[in-house]
Amino acid sequence: MRDQNRPAGYVASFLQHPIMLSLGAISYSLYLLHMIPLYFWMYVINGFHLDQTSYAILLATLTFATAIPLSLLCNRYVESAFYKSRTHRVSTAPAATTLDTPSNISH
Repeated sequence: MRDQNRPAGYVASFLQHPIMLSLGAISYSLYLLHMIPLYFWMYVINGFHLDQTSYAILLATLTFATAIPLSLLCNRYVESAFYKSRTHRVSTAPAATTLDTPSNISH
């Protein structure tokens, strides 16, 4: 645990920036959905006959420019709705304490 009286370092300050916190909030949606725009943009820009560096930069830019808003929407309307719903709650039924193994099964 960091000493609370000591100022945050460069890494901590960077990670506490609002943009980084927003990316952290949508990171799971971004992880799940980034391939959709990636393959879409690969298909679209494949016929442009770009050199490898230009192709990679354009592909990365277009992918993130599409995947981040898509992830924001998914996070807001799917993940948040799921967390607010009652269907994701863990059951309150008592958990089984023993396993049915050959030694504790009666014949």
